[in-house]
Amino acid sequence: MQSKKRSIRLSALFALFSVTLLTTSKYTVAQEEIVLHSFLNNGQDGQTPSNPLIFDGAGNLYSTTEGGGAYNSGTIFEMSPNAGGGWTENPLYSFPDNGTYSEGLNASGGLILDGLGNLYGMTSEGGMGRACFLGPGCGTVFTLSPKAGGVWAYKILHYFNDNGGNGPGGGLVFDADDNLYGVTAFGGSTNAEGTAFELSPAGNGKWTESLLREFHPGLYGIVPGGPLIFDADGNLYGTSASGGTDSRGTVFELSPAGEVGWMETVLYSFVENSGFTPNGGLVFDANGNLYGTTAIGGANCAYIYSCGTVFELSPAGDGSWTETTIHSFSQTATDGFDPNGGLIIDSSGNLYGTTAKGAAYNGGIVFELTPTASGNWTETVLHSFGRAKDGKSPRSSLVFDSSGNLYGTTAEGGLDGVGTVFEITP
Repeated sequence: MQSKKRSIRLSALFALFSVTLLTTSKYTVAQEEIVLHSFLNNGQDGQTPSNPLIFDGAGNLYSTTEGGGAYNSGTIFEMSPNAGGGWTENPLYSFPDNGTYSEGLNASGGLILDGLGNLYGMTSEGGMGRACFLGPGCGTVFTLSPKAGGVWAYKILHYFNDNGGNGPGGGLVFDADDNLYGVTAFGGSTNAEGTAFELSPAGNGKWTESLLREFHPGLYGIVPGGPLIFDADGNLYGTSASGGTDSRGTVFELSPAGEVGWMETVLYSFVENSGFTPNGGLVFDANGNLYGTTAIGGANCAYIYSCGTVFELSPAGDGSWTETTIHSFSQTATDGFDPNGGLIIDSSGNLYGTTAKGAAYNGGIVFELTPTASGNWTETVLHSFGRAKDGKSPRSSLVFDSSGNLYGTTAEGGLDGVGTVFEITP
C-alpha cells in the first residue's frame, strides 16, 4: 500500500510539559440557529442522532440515528435542501431487528463518502448473531450505495469478532488507495483492550481486515474511541479514553514501519489534575498542531466532574509534543460543559465544537474558540440549546458548508424530544 511506503516520523514517548492558557468567554448575538428537522416518534423516522453530519457534492447531508426507524433499531438518513428553502429529511435505511441483529446494531461514528457517492459506516454491535463482550455481535463495517430510482442498497463489508476487535466506533477514514481505517474500543488478542484496523478491497466485493495495533493496558492507551486522521506522511493519529501513565487517556500516533507493521507512539498522556478522557477526534491546523477535547476535568471543576477542556498539542521539534489547555469549560449559565465530539477548524485558525450540557437552558452549546495576538484564546458561545422546541444535547462535531454556515445534530429536544438537525448562520 502506497501510504505504508511513505516516510516514518517517530515522536518521543511523552510530552515534556503542560501549559494552561487563560481563556476569556463571551456571548454573541450575530448568529442565528435554525432547526432544519425535528425527528419524530412516528415509527418510521430515526431518533437520537449522535453522530456527525457529512455533505455530498450536491449539498445533501447524511448521518445516522441510534434509535427509531421501522424497527426502532436506528436509521441512516439524508437531508436534502429544497428549491424554495427548507430541507427534506429521508430515512434511507432502517437497521432491522431480526433477533440476531445480523445487519448491525447501534451505528457508531460518522459516515464517509467515496467518489461514487457510496456511504461507509460502522455499527458497534450486531453482525452474524454472535455474542460478544458488548452484546449481540461484535459490530460491522457497512456500505450504503445509491441505485436507480432512488433506492439504496445496504451491504456488510466486514463482521468483527473478539480477536479482530469488537465495538468499532469513532468513524472511518480512507487513504489514497481506498483502504479504510478505524478503531475498536475492545477486543484483540488476550488482554487487549481495543484495536486499530485496516480494511483493504480484495476484489469481487470482498474486504480483508489487517490489525495495525492492539492496545494493551500499561503506558500505552486503551479503549480508543475517536476517529483516526492522517498527516501528509501517512501517519495516523487518534485518542484513547483510558490508559497512559495516569490511566486518563492518551493521544497516540501510528506510523507505518515496513515489514514490522505499524509502530505506536504516545504523544501525550492525560493526567488527573488537568482535562482527561478524550472521547472525540483530533484536527490539525496549518502549522501541524493538533487540537481536541476532553470530556472530564479542567481548571474549573474537580476531576470527578464532567466539565471538560479543549487542548492543543504542539510538536516541539525534537520529537516531543507540548500540551496546552486552551479552554476549561465550567458549569455556569455562560458556558457549556461535557464536550463529547471533536473540533473543526476554519481557514483563520478558529475552532468550533459543541458541549452536551450547560449554559442558559442546560441544553449544551455551540462554541467558537478564537486565537488572540497575545497567544490566549477567546471563547464565543454561538448558541445555547434547550429552549422551547429547540434541540438539546449535541454530542458530535460540526460541519461547514461552502458559505461558512455550521450544521450539526442534537440527540434530544425538538418537537418530539428525540433530536434535531440544526444550522447556525453568521
